[in-house]
Amino acid sequence: NHSKMGGAWTNDHIFGYAHNADNGEIALGKLASTKATNSQVKAYGAEMVKDHQAMMKETHALMAKLNASPDSTWDDAKDLANDGQEKLKELTDKAKGADWDKNYIESQVDMHQRVLDKLQDAVKNNTDTTLTAGLSKATAKVQEHLTKAQSIKAGLDNAKK
Repeated sequence: NHSKMGGAWTNDHIFGYAHNADNGEIALGKLASTKATNSQVKAYGAEMVKDHQAMMKETHALMAKLNASPDSTWDDAKDLANDGQEKLKELTDKAKGADWDKNYIESQVDMHQRVLDKLQDAVKNNTDTTLTAGLSKATAKVQEHLTKAQSIKAGLDNAKK
């Protein structure tokens, strides 16, 4: 991880990161809810759309409260958005099937792990109680998504054998 932590977690940075994370998840989830062939993967995609749209709403409400605006141009947020775009393009072009489902779920495990690490870091590195409460709520949701993606991935891995 090449980003310098420390002062990097301004509110605007945190919101930029959260915004890009939600955005990417919604786009990928919409794709998965139509393109996945495995019913669990399809349902997971649909759930990501619903949950991340709700998280986006909460994030925007929190921003208004804290008078912050999302800075989605800083390195970590930009990297996340770019990786999301690349994955979206790859999965849009990729043929449907078991491999597609696996690719999507594996990327979901990676993505949620990455976002979780960042959010936990942001929780540790800020002193604003309103923000910490909002971030903790988001962190719990991301953890829930991660656990679910891991369990679906395990199921897909075992189905292969």
